Amino acid sequence: MKKIITIAGSNSQKSINKSLITYTNSLLENVEIISIDLNDYVLPIYGADFEAENGIPTTVKRLDELFNTADGFIVSLAEHNGSYAAVFKNTIDCYFSFHNHFLF
Repeated sequence: MKKIITIAGSNSQKSINKSLITYTNSLLENVEIISIDLNDYVLPIYGADFEAENGIPTTVKRLDELFNTADGFIVSLAEHNGSYAAVFKNTIDCYFSFHNHFLF
């Protein structure tokens, strides 16, 4: 069975994107769904100095373990000032610093 990770790219408890992910999850069939709430993966604001002094946060390693098991992702992103939410950007920055490569 394929494993799909769904993420609402917001840390708001009342996020429309969380509702959209919940609805989307209800439409998926014959897949294992892992829904990630970014509030469960709190990270420091990414910075090279922080990483040099403290290493890779345990939270990033937890995400990595999940992401490595996925066959696909569904992401619903909030829009803030013409871009996606800072919490999502920070998560991606921390995660890909760990891997030292880019998403695209």
